[in-house]
Amino acid sequence: MRSLGITDKIVKLDRVYNHSSDESPLLQIDRDYWYYHDRHYPEDPDNYWGPEFNYSYYDENRDACPASDFMGDVVRFWVREYHIDGIRYDAIKQINNPDFLHWITGEAKKTAADKPFYNIWVKNLANIK
Repeated sequence: MRSLGITDKIVKLDRVYNHSSDESPLLQIDRDYWYYHDRHYPEDPDNYWGPEFNYSYYDENRDACPASDFMGDVVRFWVREYHIDGIRYDAIKQINNPDFLHWITGEAKKTAADKPFYNIWVKNLANIK
């Protein structure tokens, strides 16, 4: 983009990392490997948009956290291939995993290397005026 003379723009990706669609191939492979078996927040049906990734699940046999590792690959891909300048993480209330959020934002910054990278999210919309 810099070669086109666009030097004062920030390219930000707006993504939802808490769920996928019901048509996701990951559901066909093994729902319980990638997602919560049931709704993560059954008491909050208005904020259910599809199968919710389980960032707490750890596979001891593979020494892996499948959902976290997958999303790490997704974030690294966008930063490397499209040279984005930031990510706005939507619906983080439904993720409710500070360890994952800390890790994924660190992965984005690490992949961006020396260039500035912006990780943005809003935890509580009531705090915005």
